[in-house]
Amino acid sequence: MSTPREELDLMSSVDVHEWPPTEADEMAVLGRFFEYEPRGRPGVFAFRVGSLAPNTVAAALNRAQQWIGTKGRPNMFTREYASKHGDGFLTAPWCDMYQTYIGHHAPAPAIIPRGDRAYTPWHADDFEDLGKAYAGSAENIRRFAKPGSVIFFDWNGSNSASAVDHVGMVVQNLNDGRLITVEGNTSDMVALRTRGPDVIAVIGVPTYATEIVVPKPVGSTWPYGAGVYMRKGWIKSAGVKKVQAELNHEGYRPILITDGDYGTKTENGVRWYQKKNRLTVDGVVGPVTWGRLFA
Repeated sequence: MSTPREELDLMSSVDVHEWPPTEADEMAVLGRFFEYEPRGRPGVFAFRVGSLAPNTVAAALNRAQQWIGTKGRPNMFTREYASKHGDGFLTAPWCDMYQTYIGHHAPAPAIIPRGDRAYTPWHADDFEDLGKAYAGSAENIRRFAKPGSVIFFDWNGSNSASAVDHVGMVVQNLNDGRLITVEGNTSDMVALRTRGPDVIAVIGVPTYATEIVVPKPVGSTWPYGAGVYMRKGWIKSAGVKKVQAELNHEGYRPILITDGDYGTKTENGVRWYQKKNRLTVDGVVGPVTWGRLFA
């Protein structure tokens, strides 16, 4: 049985690459589907779902998109992995530690079917052992790579699990043999990428609890009329419920009860988010704060 020490010893051979895209039109492709922020965040995405039940595609991708733009190491992903497997993982390549973190915190255990992984070839092997892996040909990409699928890359172009260098998760299938993925540790950050069959080695198909959901871009349109602002005192509001849920996803603690009542705790959460994002800190949700929350 493999050990954390053995895994760490193998880590220097994987996930070594920079930002330059493998697809020449990457920025144009991403720009067609997703809204961009220029300040160090390559892409932001979100999608509407009816449920965030555990071990669903919706839960996995909602968590994945929450940390887009996270940079550097150690980070929350490496710290959690290191707390269980040893301090050597604090600064190790972290693309698969990001996937492991999503698996635990969505929660979506289907994406890590044999438990924690940092070494990508072992993760690809897990799907192969379960009969849930497919070679990364253009035809297989069109057939099997759905939102929420786990994609393993080999920069040398093989379709071998043992040669895997990197891992990401499918956000959207472009139906031309290419994918939009969300990846950790791509130039040492979490970002959206566009990938083709020349670098896709293995497609891992998790066994989620429900049918796969195709993500749809979410607009930032303010849902109320001009001059209306969400503030302390609103009760039983669907809009307030959405804000509370999004603040929880953004990492606000203590976790808010999503009851639609705008009380002191929700107001404090809004102030926290406004301060973090350099907005006017007034505890009131108007079009600007809403637009940032749901960009």
